Amino acid sequence: MQWYGRRTIAYVLLGCTVFMSLIVYHLHYGRLVQMSSGSSMTSSRPVNRSSSFISQSRDKSSDYKTLLQTDRPVEPPNDVGVYFSVKTTKRNYEERLALLMMTWFKVVENKVTVISDGSDNNTFVNKARKEGLEFFISDCSEDHSMNGLCCKLGEEFAAYYRAREKHQNDERYKWFCHFDDDIYVNMPRLNQLLRQYDPDQPYYFGKWHEKNHNCPYLPLNLIGKTDVRMKKGNYTPKQKVYQFATGSSFCISSALMTEAEKYFNGKGAYGVSCSIPQRSDDVTAGFIIGILLGHNLTSVADFNSQFDKLSTLEDTLHSITISYTTKQVKQKSGTVKTIVPLVPVDPIFDNDPTRFMSYHCLLYPDVSWCKR
Repeated sequence: MQWYGRRTIAYVLLGCTVFMSLIVYHLHYGRLVQMSSGSSMTSSRPVNRSSSFISQSRDKSSDYKTLLQTDRPVEPPNDVGVYFSVKTTKRNYEERLALLMMTWFKVVENKVTVISDGSDNNTFVNKARKEGLEFFISDCSEDHSMNGLCCKLGEEFAAYYRAREKHQNDERYKWFCHFDDDIYVNMPRLNQLLRQYDPDQPYYFGKWHEKNHNCPYLPLNLIGKTDVRMKKGNYTPKQKVYQFATGSSFCISSALMTEAEKYFNGKGAYGVSCSIPQRSDDVTAGFIIGILLGHNLTSVADFNSQFDKLSTLEDTLHSITISYTTKQVKQKSGTVKTIVPLVPVDPIFDNDPTRFMSYHCLLYPDVSWCKR
């Protein structure tokens, strides 16, 4: 009995050892799986409108070197099929557009369509075309009026539809993305967002600023005074509200671009569309998509503009877009417009008031002029 008891105790101890080993193995394996899935740029599971990308809370202890590594460009740089459209004006060529051509335009191999005004026979325009940019000179005015802005966005839409019709088998027309000429685009982050969604479904991405409030639409005084396409069953004469993406940057899926074509495309069509809500270009886009077509804006916090000052480097690296603002400074010689950066990036160049060059070198340190 004594020998039998010792043998029983030995078996119990052996069983406990095996059991504990299995627990340790599963805990370790589970952590490895979690780490592996957490470090991936893309999620293998489908993401809906309440995407974790949009609502995720970030780990503030993330190592910045790791963040920089994950923000490097992917190959190819535009693997989700984005048509890039940038709106500018001739007075901004040297100050704004040249900076974009130095930085994020290079990441997408200059496959960008630019809509501007002024003369077609321009030294800067010719240089841009030689570098591969699609550069269109419109008949739109230079001013920042409702008509001028709507005219240019209408030209952007028309250029997209022409290109998509001409290159029907091209993968570059899954998404229409508009950016102003004071916007830097972080391509890996844009890819990460769009890769989670199906461009054959109606999606409208951008940033909604709550301080703007919902836009009321009161069409009672407009019915019968505008284009007939807008009157037949598309809305009722009751007050509705809608949201729009701030005009500096937004993306629309190809499916929604197809659905909105009757309002977006055609000679002067978007100008007519703008006359309905009597609002500017970005507000009208939200009106057409939200009121006439019935699709809500999916607001993405990382679409930053001149209204958004970022406080941490981590927020800056996670941003899809960043911008800057300007202020008037009184000097002895008079009032001078000064550029104010909106990102906490230390300048690595003497003349980099926007911080776009320094930010670009953070993301892509192997660029030749970043090494100087």
